[in-house]
Amino acid sequence: MNMSYISLIYLVMMKELRENLRDKRSVFSALLFPFLGPLLMYFIFTGMAEQINRAKYIVLPVSGAEYATDLIDWLTQQGVDVVPIKHDPYTVVKEEKLDFILAITPTYQDNFHQGKPANLILYSDSSRNDSRTSILKVQQLLQIYSGQIASMRLLARGIDAKVVQVVNVVNIEVASLQKKAALAMNFIPLFILLAAFICGMQIAVDATAGERERGSLEALLLNPVPRLVLVMGKWFAAVAFSATGVILTLIVCILALHLMPTADLGLHPVLGLREFIGLLAAILPMAFLATALQILLASFARSFKEAQTYISLLVLFPTLPGLFSTIYSIDVQTWMMGVPALAQQLLLTAVLGGEVIIFSHFILAGISSLLLAFLGIILTSKLFRHEAIIFGT
Repeated sequence: MNMSYISLIYLVMMKELRENLRDKRSVFSALLFPFLGPLLMYFIFTGMAEQINRAKYIVLPVSGAEYATDLIDWLTQQGVDVVPIKHDPYTVVKEEKLDFILAITPTYQDNFHQGKPANLILYSDSSRNDSRTSILKVQQLLQIYSGQIASMRLLARGIDAKVVQVVNVVNIEVASLQKKAALAMNFIPLFILLAAFICGMQIAVDATAGERERGSLEALLLNPVPRLVLVMGKWFAAVAFSATGVILTLIVCILALHLMPTADLGLHPVLGLREFIGLLAAILPMAFLATALQILLASFARSFKEAQTYISLLVLFPTLPGLFSTIYSIDVQTWMMGVPALAQQLLLTAVLGGEVIIFSHFILAGISSLLLAFLGIILTSKLFRHEAIIFGT
């Protein structure tokens, strides 16, 4: 491609950029998602950390505390703040006055001294997410207390408590802290992938279906400029929006992770300059492919709204590998790097997990995405030679 064609592509690109930068809707759609996704992630993880911290200091309402003074004393020694209540526990929890209540039956003491199972009733509402962690903690404490009493009863009868311990399971975790953090935050690659599709969508639609609807596309095509040059100019303008959105999403994600109380969740993500460059290298080719597909699909639409409908379905494309990876473990193979979206998902997850970077995988994933993108642009330029596409008939 000679210098004159490059200059024409640049002129068309700048024309599209100027028009869309004046359009507040285009700028808003490009900037909204990079902040929306990471902010959502920040509030979710902060809320989870608050629940975990809340579970460290438990206020346990107890009905019938006088029937099990030994249990109450043991719970107090474990740092539980026991609050006796006199009201009907079922009614109190049902009316959402309290999240959960431990009820001790009057027969508890007799059964306990006779060596029989002593019944405890834990009233709770499983539909309340904010109390689920505390309820689980209470259940774990009661199981520990039960185990300790069982061991003491066996010792009192001259039986070693280890007799009933059939197997002793030792769990050795081999995954690194960063890899475990990447698994817990596997939606971050999804945010980054979606940014490539969403941030350039508005300009891709406006440069094709939007111009056709306004009647300016016909006038533009009357210029003595090859169709491929015009389409590439529009494409690069959309890529600029998409790439900017991807970079902003990465930056805001990293900032959000540094601000989140990840240590309270047992997560230790490492996101420095090396990881930022790796994530960027993995996702930038998708900005080219996403916008190329959007321009191609929008060329078939008769109106701006129709094009948005087509492209909204296209946004499902990058979500499929992420959803699949949450159900099945994917063994990375070289051929997968030639599958767009799947390759990016695997590379982003590998970088976040601190795994060994295979340079050839980045090259293969980038080349396959760019080749498919350029193929889409060539098809679009050929479509622009047909009157039915130009006039939307």
